[in-house]
Amino acid sequence: MDGFHTILVLGFALVIGIISFIFLSQVQYPTFNRGARKAAAAMSRQSPFNQWGKRLFSNLGWHHSSLFNQIQTNMRWCALMDNPMALTPEGLLFQSCLYALLFSMAAMYINENWAYALPFFGLYSPFLQLQSKAKRIQRQVLRALPIYTTIIAAESDTGAAPVNAVIRASRLPISIGVLVRKELLALQQHNENIFTYQDEFGLHPGALRQRIQRWNAQDLSELMANIDSISKQGVDRSERLNDLAKTQNMKYQNHVDKAIKKLESSLQLPIGFFFLLPLIVSVLVPFLMGMSL
Repeated sequence: MDGFHTILVLGFALVIGIISFIFLSQVQYPTFNRGARKAAAAMSRQSPFNQWGKRLFSNLGWHHSSLFNQIQTNMRWCALMDNPMALTPEGLLFQSCLYALLFSMAAMYINENWAYALPFFGLYSPFLQLQSKAKRIQRQVLRALPIYTTIIAAESDTGAAPVNAVIRASRLPISIGVLVRKELLALQQHNENIFTYQDEFGLHPGALRQRIQRWNAQDLSELMANIDSISKQGVDRSERLNDLAKTQNMKYQNHVDKAIKKLESSLQLPIGFFFLLPLIVSVLVPFLMGMSL
């Protein structure tokens, strides 16, 4: 049994060494210009995680699965506000399998019943970490919707067309400004229309609402669809944008009110566990000890 444990320890150290090498190979240094950031992003695609993931999982046929689409969406959210160096979906899957192997060896070494849950933790932890980070950035964007819509309405009040109002509002140094500015730049590169419009040649559909739908944020998609619909109208556009801004503020206020109510109920258990339980124990234990004497 000692020999088996020795092999496990050596294998454990080997896996840790591999993970350390891969982690250190991905260490990033601050960059201060666009060219350096593009070079860093190109280097990330050649990271060991991505290279091995591509070799092992590129032929699985999972590129049209819901899991692959969800990973891509979460990575898109994470890359919105962070450094563009990120894993590919194949690289994340390889990282997940490597962590599962590491925790499996740890579970065999510990040799306890509870330890056999560790491989599942190692397998899912990269996906859970990615999803948590993506949800945090998504909440930042959704919290900024009322501000963004109000600025669009204010720009429209000055006589700006909805297209120009959205372009100006996207210059905001906040998460939603970064998101919309990114999509507007992509539309400009592909020479596509931002919003739907109609002229003597017919109806020209806008592409911004379709690109926004890729982010899987219902409130943001609905907002862009409403602005696209308003932009097709020749009259009362400013008034309708103001109504839309008021609606967004009301929706956000209702969301805050619901969150406050949930917070009150969710705090009952921690308060009871960390305050009431120690109080009860501090009172009952001396009382019971006194009765036993």
